[in-house]
Amino acid sequence: MATPLLRAIEVEEALGMPLPDDGSEARRAYAVVRDALRAEATARIEALTALATAARQPTRDAQVAVSHLFDSCEDVKSPNCERIAQAAGGVAWGSEKSVSAFAEPLSTLRDAKGRHEIRDAETAVRRAAEALRSARASQEIASRPWAHRDRALELAAAWPNGCATADAPAQVSDLYSDTAPNLRKLTVVIEARPAEALSSQFNYAANNTQRRDLASLYSGIAGGMTGSGIVLAFRNGQTISKYVITNRHVVEHATKLDIVLEGGERLSNVSIAHLDDAYDLAILGIPATARVAEKGGLGFSPHLAHDGEAVVATGYPGLMGSPSFQTTRGFVSNERVLLKNDDGNGLFHVQHSAPIDPGSSGGPLTSEDGKLLGVNAFKMRGRDGVALAVPASALVRALDSVLHPRDEKRAQRKACLALASELASPEPRTSVIRKMLGTEIVTAIGIESYNRAMSRDPAAFERFTSEPLEAISQDVAGRIIDEASYANGIQVFEGCTDTAGAPPSLTFGDGSVRKLRFAREHGRIALMDIELPETTPAPAPSAPAKAPAITKNKKK
Repeated sequence: MATPLLRAIEVEEALGMPLPDDGSEARRAYAVVRDALRAEATARIEALTALATAARQPTRDAQVAVSHLFDSCEDVKSPNCERIAQAAGGVAWGSEKSVSAFAEPLSTLRDAKGRHEIRDAETAVRRAAEALRSARASQEIASRPWAHRDRALELAAAWPNGCATADAPAQVSDLYSDTAPNLRKLTVVIEARPAEALSSQFNYAANNTQRRDLASLYSGIAGGMTGSGIVLAFRNGQTISKYVITNRHVVEHATKLDIVLEGGERLSNVSIAHLDDAYDLAILGIPATARVAEKGGLGFSPHLAHDGEAVVATGYPGLMGSPSFQTTRGFVSNERVLLKNDDGNGLFHVQHSAPIDPGSSGGPLTSEDGKLLGVNAFKMRGRDGVALAVPASALVRALDSVLHPRDEKRAQRKACLALASELASPEPRTSVIRKMLGTEIVTAIGIESYNRAMSRDPAAFERFTSEPLEAISQDVAGRIIDEASYANGIQVFEGCTDTAGAPPSLTFGDGSVRKLRFAREHGRIALMDIELPETTPAPAPSAPAKAPAITKNKKK
């Protein structure tokens, strides 16, 4: 998070979670960091609030002084009226550079008529510029990384592993689990296909490239991808709800999802109930009438994964061109390996030696008696027998957001603040903004944004051939950051305005206002559109004259 306001929201939400005090060192360390974060967030918000007030009043005084000067010079019919009007008309009052530039022409006016009003206006404008300069400097300081934040996030991720009183993930209420689970029946195939417009662009590219490797890549993207999933069930009275757990990277760019059950039954147009912001997790909703998990879904292991524990990895990797059921065995080689995600935050995973292959993503990692320990995510290139799974404790937290949904209006406000705060930071991160994007905006301007990026950076082609859909999302995020930079960033006090009956908007440093459109997609609030300069329709994905070597994706 980039600004104190959004960091404060993050901290408050974290503090709203019940944290058991077991007297352990980890619990005490977490409490110290939590209190430090709360104190720092409060101090920064108070400082910025004071600065906002300090900068807002001088700016208003300057506007009043300039308006008074213009009225005065018209009364005395001064020849400077036209010059003042032209200069004042182009001022962006939230931009220190623009206000400072306006002070210069005022200082050159030496007309005897209205000289006092000219001097007063110049003084007021310079005060406003100085107040805005101070606010901008303070905002940049406030946007720097916090000394305590990384440690807090590591401890938060480690909470189920190191801080719980019992060696078990938190319990999920109303879980309806089969006492004798059949992994073949409770593991499913997921077919994910991109939007039709995006698919057609990749098909066109496949038919018009001279490189066979790229033609195969483009055709594969156009046709979609497959992965594996885990069936869970919940009982609430007489009502049973069913969900399929998988990896985020399997489904996040899809607009059409089908699930194929072990018996061959196909569930079409499945919805995404949740995409996790941190872990590679997604939760899909399926009809309660689906002929699966009729005696219950998989249950959670009563303990967390242990070093040396025997485990089973199940999934549907490809065999002879089609998904094929596979179960393999191995051991937990590191119950708490800490990996960094795209945002640089540390997240614990379970490292194990049970072989997984392309298509196994999203399948269950279980104990030998069929109890869930984690969700298989990927294996490491260049290492034998190193597979990584998202721990069951992270899945429990993701399920909580589905079973106990948050307030919609607050969620939209938070999404808008997240975008504004990231764009306002000194160095906006494409990896963060990419996760805020909805399918609609990626489909609309993804290929065009990639072509723009590739014209400046040949490395964009290598990213594209490694992970095309993720790469074009990153290029869309980069384009939004570039547009904000061209427009002198985000105005200090004008972020995320939202008036009744009007869409939310952002005010940029050059005074332009860009409308935003958010909508719920895949169980989260995503950015579907932002006003950008009009462009012509995008051609097919382009390649540099001499293409770099293709890098294989590590995700499996």
